[in-house]
Amino acid sequence: MLFLAALGVSIIQSSLISAQSSAGPDDIIMMSPNDIVANPTTGLGGAKVSKINLFGDSEKDGMYVVRNTFSDGELSPPHYHDKDRFITVISGTWYLGANSIGGCEGTTALPAGSFSYHPAGVLHYDGACDGEVTIEVTGVGPVITTRAK
Repeated sequence: MLFLAALGVSIIQSSLISAQSSAGPDDIIMMSPNDIVANPTTGLGGAKVSKINLFGDSEKDGMYVVRNTFSDGELSPPHYHDKDRFITVISGTWYLGANSIGGCEGTTALPAGSFSYHPAGVLHYDGACDGEVTIEVTGVGPVITTRAK
């Protein structure tokens, strides 16, 4: 499974390199922390999440990078995505459960700097159990998220 995650990251990097070959200096994207201002939104199952698209859009064709900030105590309900996703914890501790239980019990705590690979179709839930958490999600869109029944 680690091989698949590394392969996915390699494919994304390859697509970035090929895209860069036709790009020029004006195509470089630079954002300081002050430039990265998230928009409050309601996430899956009503979770309070702030979101910002750093690159692309998960609802459109192509690569995307999005940051999600979960308020303390906010978790998504069990769900899955139709495409692979790669997640890095930027700040706080992110809690991930790979089952259909929901809630903080049965999750794994992933502190800032942690990485997770979510294969397409695998049921999981995630969020903040002990303070605000910010994650960065990378993938190829459009991605469809389906809530477990």
